[in-house]
Amino acid sequence: MSQEKQPSDQSPKKSLFSLRTQLVWSIIISGLFAAVVIGWIGYSHAKQSVLEASKVKLGAIRDCKKDALESYLNDTQESLQTIAQSSFTLAAFLGFQTAFHDSIFQNDNFDFSNGLEEMYMDDKLSYSDSFSLAQKQKEIAALLESPSNTQYLHYHYLLQNPNPKSDRFQFVGDEPSEYGKKHRRFHSSFAKKVIGLKWKDLALIDAKNGDILYTVKKATDLGTNLLHGPYQDSGMAEIFQKVRFSESKTLVVHSEVKEFILSPEENVIFWATPIVQEQEIVAVLMCQTGIEQIDQIIDAPVEGQNQASASQSTYLVGHDFKIQTNLQRFKSKPKEFIQQLTKSGTDISQIHLLENHHSTSLILEANTEAAVLAFNEKQGASVHKNALGEEVLIAYSSLQFNNENSWSIFTEQTTEEIYIPISTLKNNLLIAIAVVLFLLIVVGDLYARQQAVPLNLLLDNLEAVSEGQLKTKMAQGQHKINHTITALNHLIEHLNQATEFVHQIGKGNYEMAFSPLGKSDMLGHALLDMRDRVKHFTEEEEIRNWSIEGKNQFIEVCRQNDHDLYDFAEQNLQQFMLYLEAYASAFYVIREEEETGGKREYLQSVGCFSLDRKKYMNKKIYKGEGLVGVTWTEGKYHYIEDIPEGFKMINLGLGQAPPVSLLLIPIRFSEQVLGVVELLFLRKLKKHEIKFCCEVTDSFASYGQLLGVDVSHGNYTHFKQKAEELEGQNNQLKKELEHQQSTLLLQLKQKKDEALFYKEQLHQLTSSKGDNLNPPPQESTE
Repeated sequence: MSQEKQPSDQSPKKSLFSLRTQLVWSIIISGLFAAVVIGWIGYSHAKQSVLEASKVKLGAIRDCKKDALESYLNDTQESLQTIAQSSFTLAAFLGFQTAFHDSIFQNDNFDFSNGLEEMYMDDKLSYSDSFSLAQKQKEIAALLESPSNTQYLHYHYLLQNPNPKSDRFQFVGDEPSEYGKKHRRFHSSFAKKVIGLKWKDLALIDAKNGDILYTVKKATDLGTNLLHGPYQDSGMAEIFQKVRFSESKTLVVHSEVKEFILSPEENVIFWATPIVQEQEIVAVLMCQTGIEQIDQIIDAPVEGQNQASASQSTYLVGHDFKIQTNLQRFKSKPKEFIQQLTKSGTDISQIHLLENHHSTSLILEANTEAAVLAFNEKQGASVHKNALGEEVLIAYSSLQFNNENSWSIFTEQTTEEIYIPISTLKNNLLIAIAVVLFLLIVVGDLYARQQAVPLNLLLDNLEAVSEGQLKTKMAQGQHKINHTITALNHLIEHLNQATEFVHQIGKGNYEMAFSPLGKSDMLGHALLDMRDRVKHFTEEEEIRNWSIEGKNQFIEVCRQNDHDLYDFAEQNLQQFMLYLEAYASAFYVIREEEETGGKREYLQSVGCFSLDRKKYMNKKIYKGEGLVGVTWTEGKYHYIEDIPEGFKMINLGLGQAPPVSLLLIPIRFSEQVLGVVELLFLRKLKKHEIKFCCEVTDSFASYGQLLGVDVSHGNYTHFKQKAEELEGQNNQLKKELEHQQSTLLLQLKQKKDEALFYKEQLHQLTSSKGDNLNPPPQESTE
């Protein structure tokens, strides 16, 4: 009857449970779907609003920087025109033109090329790899073939210039030629203008033949020719040609940012304008400006902007799509910038250039699509990829100067940083969804409370077992048994880790990571404690084995050399150097000498080694003299790490090194000192090494007759017996450790089998048709 009644009891419960489960899940899914859809729509709208606001903000910053740059370019143009149109500049040109072709350059019998080649080599080959070695050698060869007047100027104003290369402009000159007189008259005024305007250089160039008659900077371009000289292909020559044939007498021409072989570490902009005499262009005034001032303008904070963002950058882009300026992000955090650039797959050669130049100018390429839009006189803001591979919002525009698109100006900011303000909204939406989910779960829980309570109790008990409480009994439960299986699998996994941990300890690996499940995990903490004890015993065993092996070696050395004192000392010192890596050693024995008042004892060196080379010493040391004498007097060893002055440096293969530690050990027989052993090391000794040295040195007293004292050889036999006893103790410890390890492995196997048994019982319960879990029959494990 009971078997017939059971299905009728279970069927309504299972139907009720299935209905309640479906209802709970229907409420949760429908409510979550509505909350997620509403939240997503609100989040997307807010995200788009933030992006549009950022476009307006970046566009305003771009326009502000653009206006400041146009103002700077106009000021530079006006300053150059003002200098070119002054009578002072025209007089300077005419004076330098006449002096440059003065006969003193041709008639001077002195060889001005002497020393110039070495100066050119120092100037050019010291530069970084911006220009190839072939380019530099070609420039040097062209300079060495320069006319005599060029070599004259290079000799007096470069080679004989007492100032370093960067300060050559400070030299006024003292050579007696007509050129020197003109230089002393005009140079100071031009130099002041260059310094005041923060230019790099200023040059006067003959418009007819291209001769560079004068420069402020005093580089190797002084006196060369831009039409057929070494710099005929440079950006300097390019804009010179534009001005030379210009019909306008007030034209100002500038280049993009260029690499210049005269200053490869500093990218420059060339400016040129004509010098006019009687409506004819007779000369070209040229200046060079660096990108530092442009960087200052575009990196300066904008008025009304509280704080510049970390990823925001403004920079110029040339017609070749290369970034012309040095990015603020690179200047502020170069290491992080290079790391991110490496991750983006940038060519390694570009990264090396960045590291050498400390600048992004003319190295990195801007977004081509945005640059094309800007050079087509379009202005706007859109999302693109930057040189780092980041998704950025770029506000772009063309920078017009002298009615032409000189550059494009970009202001960018990463979208990741732009969307930070809406992260709060995102978090609030997630919290709201979590609250809705909580309410839905509470409502669903009202339908399934009777079934959930016993299941939670069962799950709690199994989780306690998974934390290492292996003696905890599993409680009864109903339904959802898969959760308990998960907890039990976690326990089995932990036991497997513990087993592997013990195996690794057995193999001698004490560094394997292993963590107990909690404070109550007795097995885990016991294994860690066992690991520490085994590691400690193993280290002590290694020290004992090392000591026994060393003593046996010294016993053999003493036995083989007991016929001669000097061989005895020499071989034992060599053994110290081999076994303990001593770098210098000495062996002293006590001798007597006749004096007026009677006999006097002293220490005599009978052996000395340094770096495996035998030294010969004939040194007497009396009691109390130096560290050796003090050791003799006190009769106890001295270990010193603070080496006193007077010890020589130890010669090594690659140089010299100071000694690190010194060990002085008396050779004692009972209370009598027979000698002293001195050992010098390039490292610090450990305690067991000092103890070993003292015990070995004490064993030398067994050869007292050899040392000059009548004692028996009994100590030798005693020492050998002691070594054999230590070897026996070592073997006994090994056996005990192996026994402990096998016992622990057996215990772990038993626990693992017990966990697998519980897992099989749970699987049987899940396949049964009953609602309640019948507890498995309990057997005594005591």
